[in-house]
Parts: sequence; C-alpha cells; structure tokens
Amino acid sequence: MNRTRHNRELTEEERSTVMADLKQAERFLELLAQEKAATPPGPAALREALSLAAVVSYWRPFASGRPSGGKWLSKDVISTPELRQFHTELDVLRNKVWAHTTGKSHQRAKGNREIWTSLARVVIPKFCDLIHEVKSSVAGHDH
Repeated sequence: MNRTRHNRELTEEERSTVMADLKQAERFLELLAQEKAATPPGPAALREALSLAAVVSYWRPFASGRPSGGKWLSKDVISTPELRQFHTELDVLRNKVWAHTTGKSHQRAKGNREIWTSLARVVIPKFCDLIHEVKSSVAGHDH
C-alpha cells in the first residue's frame, strides 16, 4: 500500500502528479539510452543532463517539501530487495553528488573521475525496472 510517512493515502491529484514525474524520468532514460547507443555517443554534457533529469524526476515523489507537506511515497512501495537497494543508491547519488554537492564529495571525485557523470548504460534497464515497479504500485492502489 502506498502511504506517506503520515500514513495517509494519495489523493487522485497527488497520484497523477507522481505518475507524471515517473513518466518524465522514463522519457529522460529513453533519451539517455539513445545517446549512449549512438555512434559516436552524444555530447557528455547532454548525457550528464539527462542522467540528472532522470534521477531528479524519479526522486520527486520520495522527497520532502511537497505542498501537502512531507513525502508522498516511501521506499515501502518497492518490494523487490534488489530494486530497493538501487533506490537507496540513487538516493545517495542525488543527495551527495548531484543535488547537494559538498566540498567533500567533490574532493573524492577529483582524484578518480568527474563527479558529474552520466548513468552507466548497464544501469538504465535496472532504473527502468525500478520506475515500473513504483508505477505499478501507485497505479494498483485504487480507492
């Protein structure tokens, strides 16, 4: 059952907004996959922007700060352990790398690779599976 941390059901408007956010994330991932499959691949900045847009769009329903207060979804809507772990990894990427970059996270990246990189090609199908599971959970929760 998809309840917020306040243990209430989503309104029809909230559910519609969640589904729109998830569909937007899917569109960004489709474009990212096309860019990565192109020969030669599209510009790195475009792949990075599509990655960021996909993660941010996916994360909106799980983030605090919605007009109704609190989070609309919790990770409890994800039943598959592997996908729940991937959700947690996306949370770390979003909060520590893309959305809230700190000097510490930037310092770690300096020695290895650029901090703002695109999602790996192999991650895209797993991300799509995660979105599908969340969408199914949200859509399957009828009044």
